[in-house]
Amino acid sequence: MDGVGRSRPRCDDERLQGYNERCAPDARDRRRLVGAIAAFATSEVRGKAAALFATLLGLMLAISGLNVLNSYVGRDFMTAIEHRDRGAFLHQAFLYVAVFGASTAVAVFSRFCEERFGLLWRGWLTGRLVHFYLTNRTYLRVSHDDDLSNPDQRITEDVRTFVTMTLSLFLLFLNGTLTVLAFSGVLWSISHSLFLVGIAYAAVGSLLTVFLGRRSSR
Repeated sequence: MDGVGRSRPRCDDERLQGYNERCAPDARDRRRLVGAIAAFATSEVRGKAAALFATLLGLMLAISGLNVLNSYVGRDFMTAIEHRDRGAFLHQAFLYVAVFGASTAVAVFSRFCEERFGLLWRGWLTGRLVHFYLTNRTYLRVSHDDDLSNPDQRITEDVRTFVTMTLSLFLLFLNGTLTVLAFSGVLWSISHSLFLVGIAYAAVGSLLTVFLGRRSSR
């Protein structure tokens, strides 16, 4: 292979490394994120936001509890089938349907509260940015900046992306944490050894994923 052929992978690696460095969040990005969340938490809509967030948190706790309850009902349901117990089968089938219906209703209402919370945050943040955009004729200075096109459209799209991604990632992390805590108790009640093996398996798998992921991105 000639010198040109050998230099291409190096250029690709340097380009990829530069892209990763530009995209990696730094301390300034984290401060901006915390500042944006703190500004919303202390804004004039903080009362409604706190009520929606508290309701959403309660619903997520209810979903985790119903999932644990559903696991026990499913266990007793299968046990009734195995023992051919007609009375227990009908009882557990009724409980299974009831728990499933309650889980569905809570999940739908949780999604509704999530959307309402996101809309409240987006509306407040959009109004705040538009106020800054119109104050002191900032729009005139921005219009002469060739690097920034369609600022009004970018305000709308960036606010939507920021709120949606931030809220989704936070709720995903919170839901995963609640699920792990809830079913850890179930697994611990079944077998202490199995619980420890599961923790070790998850830890080793996570470490390998991070290690291999970092090596493949270089």
